[in-house]
Parts: sequence; structure tokens; C-alpha cells
Amino acid sequence: DCVGDDVYDSFQERKAVTIKEQLIEVAEKEAAESEIDLKQIERALHFAELLARSEEADAHVVLAGTVLRSLYNDRNDDARKLLLRMGYQISDIDLVCNIIISPEGGAGDTSANEQVVYDAHRLARFEKMTSTGYAGDAAGDLGKLRQTMQTRTGADIARHVLV
Repeated sequence: DCVGDDVYDSFQERKAVTIKEQLIEVAEKEAAESEIDLKQIERALHFAELLARSEEADAHVVLAGTVLRSLYNDRNDDARKLLLRMGYQISDIDLVCNIIISPEGGAGDTSANEQVVYDAHRLARFEKMTSTGYAGDAAGDLGKLRQTMQTRTGADIARHVLV
């Protein structure tokens, strides 16, 4: 309240850009040492940014959850250490780690942050599938994708963009 909504929103956007750059750097290092698909992570990040803005999710939690879910889905301790080095608060680390270990689609009630991360990954997978010579039933699969979206924005993107 002391600085105003516009100033705070601008700060949050700049913070998210810095975090994104750090996370991409981590993903690049991991991809160089493993079978991780860096382009897939970048696609998911693109959708995560779009969704986070529209769904009132915490960008710094969503960006970290999006990247680290791909890198550390069975290594929460590594994710915690990385997030601590990046300066994340313990409460935010807990949120990110919950996203990393939760099954996609969530179990029961899921937060806006989780929903955004899950939808971003679904959209990125569908986009990759359809842009690489997909031979399946794209219209039918797009319909299924729309039904699995947890956010309204994700469903809108699936309906209007990924055609």
C-alpha cells in the first residue's frame, strides 16, 4: 500500500524477468548434462507467463514451478537448495516444491499457481505435438485438452490459439 499498485506491479514484473533469466540458465546447464528438452521448458515458460498474468498467480512461484517441475520432479531437496540460493522465501519455496511433487492435475483443491503451471505444461506439450508433424486427431485431442484445462485462460488459449 505504501508505494501504490502501479509501482508494486512494475517491481513484480522486473523481479519475474530476473528470476526467469536465472531459471533458464539453470535449465540450460541441466539440459547440457541430461536428456531434458530445453525448448519444451521454454514453451511452458511462455505459457506460464501468459497464464500467470491473467489468473492472478504469483509469477515468481509459477516461473520456478514451471522450470523446476521439469528439472527436479523427483528431487525436491535440489530444488529447495537452488531456490534458497536464488533468495526465495521459505514460504515460497514450499509452494514451488508442492507444485514440483504434486501429480499433474493436482489432488483435490489446487492453488492458482499450481493450476497455471499444470496448464502451461499441457499447452506446451500440445503445441510441440502439433508443430512436429502430428499425425493424430488434432481436433479431438484439442477438445480433450480444453476439457483438462484448470484455468479459464488456458482453455481460451487452447480454443483460440492452438488450432
